[in-house]
Amino acid sequence: MFRCLPGLLIGIVSMQAFAAEPKWLVQEQFETFSLLADFRVDAQEIQTQLSELTSELSDVLGIRPTGEPIQIVLFESRKNYLAYLGSTVPTSRDRRAVFVRKGSLTSIYCYRSDALTADLRHEMTHALLHQHVQFLPLWMDEGLAEYFEEAPLRRPSSPRTKSVRWKAAVGWSPDLDRLERLAVAGDMDSTDYRDSWSLCSFLLNESKESRAFLCDYLKLIHEGNAPPRFSEYLTTAGPDWQVRAKTYFRKPMFQTAAKRSDLK
Repeated sequence: MFRCLPGLLIGIVSMQAFAAEPKWLVQEQFETFSLLADFRVDAQEIQTQLSELTSELSDVLGIRPTGEPIQIVLFESRKNYLAYLGSTVPTSRDRRAVFVRKGSLTSIYCYRSDALTADLRHEMTHALLHQHVQFLPLWMDEGLAEYFEEAPLRRPSSPRTKSVRWKAAVGWSPDLDRLERLAVAGDMDSTDYRDSWSLCSFLLNESKESRAFLCDYLKLIHEGNAPPRFSEYLTTAGPDWQVRAKTYFRKPMFQTAAKRSDLK
């Protein structure tokens, strides 16, 4: 789709850079994040969505919050959003939401739109991933954020699911070689986002083995190891993974059981 800052932005976001502090109509503190908003927003619904996301990331990938602070800042309009961020986060001009990490603080900035919930889930996925691991391949970082931005019940009927089902019928499969050559998010186009989402969907849902490969790869990084390129790592699964991927995408299934141990 779009959105996240290239990789992990270690931003220098100085409050002195902002012309004036907005009037925050909502100020809430939850277990894993704080929330500020300059308009009336259903803070409890946001908390519910992000709590469910946090639980799913933990159950599915073993990604758990570290306790480091996460601050979500919401704006009623794009105008307010841009006025607040200004030139400090220049990529915000092209995105509905961004996340910035400065030291141990992660901040998520977003403005109100029909995609607000998906935007928040997307950025929160990035935030929790980057608390858990020091780095990720760009395509994996974006693919996982794209995947988890949708609530589980929405995934089977997602427009992306319908699109890849049709493309797989004429021989398409994700181009991992191309994805691994991408260095920054600005180089990614809609095809790259689709392929990143698709490959993560396959790994998460095709079988226990496919999900285990993804989880083990994340574990290597979490433990401070330098893993091989994922394409090299995946060859240990056998030469048939691409055939299996094409088969999966012709009739993609999304497991309703969250835990890897429950995956059929």
